[in-house]
Amino acid sequence: MLSCARGRVGAVAQVLTVLCLLVVVACCSAAATHATTSPSSSSSLSSSSSSSSVQGDWRNAAADAEQRLASSWRAATQHRSKLDSATQQQHEQQQQQQQEHNADQLSCSGTARIAETIPSNLTLHTDLSTGDAWLQLINNATQTLDLAVFYMTLLNGTDIGQKVFNALVAACDRNVAINVAISAPNAQFPDDDLVTLQQQCGSQISVAYLNMSTFFDGGVLHTKFIIADGQAFYIGSANMDWRSLSEVKELGIVVDKCNLLASDLKKVFDVFVLASNLERLPAFWPSQLDTDFNASNPATIAVNHESGSAFISSSPHAFCPAGRSFDRDALEFAILSAQTNVSIEVMDYLPITVYEEPQVYWPALDTAIRTVAFNKKVQVNMLIAYWDNSIEGMIPFLKSLNDLDNVEVRLMEIPKNTPYVPFTRVNHAKFIVTDSLVAISTSNYVGDYFINTAGSSLVTDAKSLVSSVQSRFDRDWASQYSVPLSSV
Repeated sequence: MLSCARGRVGAVAQVLTVLCLLVVVACCSAAATHATTSPSSSSSLSSSSSSSSVQGDWRNAAADAEQRLASSWRAATQHRSKLDSATQQQHEQQQQQQQEHNADQLSCSGTARIAETIPSNLTLHTDLSTGDAWLQLINNATQTLDLAVFYMTLLNGTDIGQKVFNALVAACDRNVAINVAISAPNAQFPDDDLVTLQQQCGSQISVAYLNMSTFFDGGVLHTKFIIADGQAFYIGSANMDWRSLSEVKELGIVVDKCNLLASDLKKVFDVFVLASNLERLPAFWPSQLDTDFNASNPATIAVNHESGSAFISSSPHAFCPAGRSFDRDALEFAILSAQTNVSIEVMDYLPITVYEEPQVYWPALDTAIRTVAFNKKVQVNMLIAYWDNSIEGMIPFLKSLNDLDNVEVRLMEIPKNTPYVPFTRVNHAKFIVTDSLVAISTSNYVGDYFINTAGSSLVTDAKSLVSSVQSRFDRDWASQYSVPLSSV
């Protein structure tokens, strides 16, 4: 760098020297011109030929100086260009080294487990409950907890809800910073429990209320995930609700020692926080929210002692910074990549919009299912929740699919408890598993969820996870709670 600096100084000095010479030449030329044209000089006429000769000499000297100036300027410009090129190369090398350093710091080599909530009194079994998975994340956090939730209703219900709430308070007490992105509260989903948590945590908690109606005709933040210390995370169907921890069937995934994906999920969280302070969405999100990982370029992971790949998708499309796979596209990708079988388990399935007027046809996932069933002869099995709050008009669409070759649709009905607690005893899981991939989601498969509602999915080809989720689908499919579509 020192030699480059000296070279630059030398080039500039040359230019300044020639500039000074040119100024002297110009001044002398002007003086000579004045002397040869002055009417008061009687000797000027007699020496006109001599003056012409002098002027010619000065003009030649000026032209020569100008040529030297141009030559020196070109040399200085070329030197500067070389210097700029060297500086640019050095900058690019530094960027590459920083990226390589960051890549070295990011990894995913821990464990990944499926967490479920099985409603009480069912004959189904799970290895890890949602509540226990959350408690492990919260209790092991030492620095930060990032929570993206639809709403928070942990108190005045079951013991597990109280335990999760207490764990959050305990995290604050040990100076863990809790950051919450939550859908704007309303009469149906108040923020009473969150306000109580804020009162107990004080400055250790920050809350971002996201009102999707600011940007769209309706919609909510429907995502459900927890990130602990930027290293471990949960993503799945369970709301931050005591019912989701005890009386609603849920499925999600908890991953540890995976800052590669945890940091990428944090970018989704940061989009929610940023959007909560905006009146309109940006044409381009800040570059620090961009991702390199998507369906075309998934992250390389090594969970459960096996290699694989994964990426995180998001919705709606306007909430996807550069590089982020749109959630609808990710689910289509999972279905269309199947070679032999597709298993879909979700609470609601309709190829239309339901919550906005006028309703419109939304065929994306429906077309993907029909395409693989017809073109590739892939067997598609669909297990859809059926309960008192099932969306009117869903059954005819399901029957249309069920009429196809290679497609079978069944319903999952969970018996009510006595006394019955509203909005419980339903299969709330949302996932697609194929012969090669699993997509664990937070959205129902209805048009609105991908148009104006914030949701996320984790898509991976890790064999142990594909197998684990497939076994749970097969368990549910063969259970006594699975009934033929023709029964309704």
